Amino acid sequence: MSGIPEVATLGVLDYCISLKRHSAVFGIPIDAWASPQALSAGFSFVLSTVTALLGIRWIAAPKTLVALWSFAALSGAVAFYSAAQQARDNNTLNAQIADQGTSLKAIARTLGIEGDASPSMIAQRAKDEEERRRNSLLSNLRQLYILSHDGLSSELLAGLAWPPDEWTNTELAKRGEPYQIRTRSAKIEWFEGALASVRVDCSAFWRTGDLWTITKPTTIYAGLNDATAGRVSLPPLSLGRNQIRPNGVDVIDVLDRKCR
Repeated sequence: MSGIPEVATLGVLDYCISLKRHSAVFGIPIDAWASPQALSAGFSFVLSTVTALLGIRWIAAPKTLVALWSFAALSGAVAFYSAAQQARDNNTLNAQIADQGTSLKAIARTLGIEGDASPSMIAQRAKDEEERRRNSLLSNLRQLYILSHDGLSSELLAGLAWPPDEWTNTELAKRGEPYQIRTRSAKIEWFEGALASVRVDCSAFWRTGDLWTITKPTTIYAGLNDATAGRVSLPPLSLGRNQIRPNGVDVIDVLDRKCR
């Protein structure tokens, strides 16, 4: 029986703590109203309000002075509310920072980084890991191409060249990779975002100076997945700047980057 009061007391305390955390007045949590800066402003508000009431009811004070006291009380109320708002915003920001720190530590552990690490260090390690993953995938795709095709060059067989970009990019799209590539000798150029999503057959385009011409019927795809990608089929014609903009990207920019 002696434990019942303790249990009851703990239950009341838990309820009060929960009430403090989750209850709100005028959209501001109780713990924000109870913050030091809010309490300080609240004390000034109460003091100025009491002074104004005393001046109105019991002191034969001039009306101007009473008006000043009333204005001071109103200003104190505004300051009290503003201080509670600021405390609420600070609490929210601190919670977000704490959550972000926890997330960064989890990411760091995933990347094999022990102890504290700066966001820039974590970002660089993640970038390095992603680059290794992509290069490994491209090497595997090159092996797949070698095993499934005949008449290959000695450079490709020796690992000094890459399969045709169109074949590689099709395979990347099948695997849900959010990027495309362009290879020049052993060098790889990566395309991200909208520029990656616009796919063209470079053999259907011819560049003369700064002008591009479609030399045979071709289809431009706007999307990495053939099943869901938008597409436009074009006959032979000369292309102008901003004439065709799949996924908001000028096709001229795509050709300049991928087909030059």
